[in-house]
Amino acid sequence: MKFPFFIAKRYVRTRRTHTAVAIISRISLVGVSVGAMTLIIVLSVFNGFESLVVSLFNAFDPDIRIEKVEGKHFHLEDFPHQKIKEMEGVKDYSLCLEEIALLTYGQKQQIVSLKGVEKHYAEISDIDKMLLRGNFILNSGDIPLMVLGLGTEYSLSISVNDKSRPISVYAPDRTKSGGNISSAFVSDYVLPAGVFSVQEEFDNRYVFVPFDFVQDLYKYSDEVSYMEVFLEDKADVQKTKNAIKKLLGDSYYVKDRLEQQEFIYKIMKSEKWAVFMILGFILLIASFNVIGTLSMLIIEKKKDIFVMQSLGASLKDIRRIFLIQGSLMIFLGGLIGVFVGGIICWLQQEFELIGFATSGNFVVSSYPVKMIWIDFVFVTLLILLIGVLSSLYPVMKINRKFFTNNEALKSY
Repeated sequence: MKFPFFIAKRYVRTRRTHTAVAIISRISLVGVSVGAMTLIIVLSVFNGFESLVVSLFNAFDPDIRIEKVEGKHFHLEDFPHQKIKEMEGVKDYSLCLEEIALLTYGQKQQIVSLKGVEKHYAEISDIDKMLLRGNFILNSGDIPLMVLGLGTEYSLSISVNDKSRPISVYAPDRTKSGGNISSAFVSDYVLPAGVFSVQEEFDNRYVFVPFDFVQDLYKYSDEVSYMEVFLEDKADVQKTKNAIKKLLGDSYYVKDRLEQQEFIYKIMKSEKWAVFMILGFILLIASFNVIGTLSMLIIEKKKDIFVMQSLGASLKDIRRIFLIQGSLMIFLGGLIGVFVGGIICWLQQEFELIGFATSGNFVVSSYPVKMIWIDFVFVTLLILLIGVLSSLYPVMKINRKFFTNNEALKSY
């Protein structure tokens, strides 16, 4: 194996500045390098966007969410909330009441999900990090306040600085059924306090109000839609989740952050692997130049082949030489591309060279990039696999006619 590798390495390192084979070899190497570089950059950008989305969801979603398997609510008097709070790793919790309501502001209307949370919600969650304007305050004395999503603020043309115009909140009256439709709704008023932005779906759907505001508006007693549990920084999420499930039994769902947004996380992973496969296929096509390059190189080295055969090299050794050479050519081009792609990603991380062309309320001003070592491993292995597969076809054309018939070699 040392002999084929030694000869293949010499062929790769040989400088041929003016031959057609040398020019095609360089073109092949550049094509593979660009493909590998693109693959690294695109995967790193996907990682960056994935990390950004996850961080945004983490600001909105709790570490653990507990909800009833059957029914929309559960009663607090039957729920061991104090035992959960005393569990190892649990920092605190917030009871939540979520209901559909109609907001009106002037002549404009929008249906939203009222999310009633407790007063200390901003202290135990990261929602205040998502604020664009105002403050996350739910009460001003006896006056209830509302923190709106960016989409709701835009749809209703609300100004959080205008405290003279309250927002009207309309909800169905649970104590009445049938009769006059005008008396089937109850209403109350809140003042805007702040605007948050997480993700378009959340920004258009959710508004935060005090827990007791939703409780009074819908005439609930001790009903709760779900409980949001927040853990200590070094807590074991899976261990705490299993402990809560053991305590509550099968009547409740206990979801971590991944399970709360399971569909979105799966979509992001699927998109990343789809892009990996597409760019990997493009890289495979770019490496097809190696087939032509290697075929021409075999013709160029026909005299060397007979010399090596005369010195005792077998057909297997000759094939190994050119298989290793083709693989080394692609692998070398791939490594250059991976290295350059890594440098470009590092520069984007450190200096934010490429920003978003449009203006607006973005969480970040430039394309997020995150390099993950496993992506570099996968790309390198893919390049090595493509190198071997691309080199097989021309190498297998070297057969025993090369050793038995000189005219056969001349016609190759």
